Amino acid sequence: MSEKLKGNILVTGANRGIGLALIKQLGETPGEEGHIYACCRDPQGPGAQALRELSTQCPGKITVVKLDVSDVDSISSAVQTVSRIIGAGGLNLLINNAAINRPETPAPLSACGKKDMMEAYETNVVGPFLLVKMLLPLLQKAAEMDSTVKGDKMSCSRSAVVNISTLISSIEKCPETFPIAQMYPYRTSK
Repeated sequence: MSEKLKGNILVTGANRGIGLALIKQLGETPGEEGHIYACCRDPQGPGAQALRELSTQCPGKITVVKLDVSDVDSISSAVQTVSRIIGAGGLNLLINNAAINRPETPAPLSACGKKDMMEAYETNVVGPFLLVKMLLPLLQKAAEMDSTVKGDKMSCSRSAVVNISTLISSIEKCPETFPIAQMYPYRTSK
């Protein structure tokens, strides 16, 4: 990343894959003006070891926050934690990256049930929606604080929300990817 890290950034699903790679890149970006909130379901668990190591390598730049986007209480608690730390500052960037697939391995339609679809939608659609809704005051605050642009509207240069998707969920790429990854709940929710 060639840009200097500025402001507060929150990334969900930060303990592996795309989320962990984002945290690593953001953590390596020069600049003292930014802070990263790296969120995952189990910050103390074995699946978050790499994230914990990364946060120690970038002291004062990364805060690991417990967040399960499928749990309203967890979302509320994470928002309160981040709000308390940010204080009078705002949130400049929210990256909704966390997602699940149900059933956990690709499966034919006959193997997918209502529970699989509901769990995927709860995590991949409803969770990010609630997180944006609860963080909106912090996002708006960041937009208002940027005096280089008139008004208090959110924009990618002031505060923004990025929702991560994948090629697996691309409608255009479906003919290529579907035979190798029959992931009905994931594809429809992303």
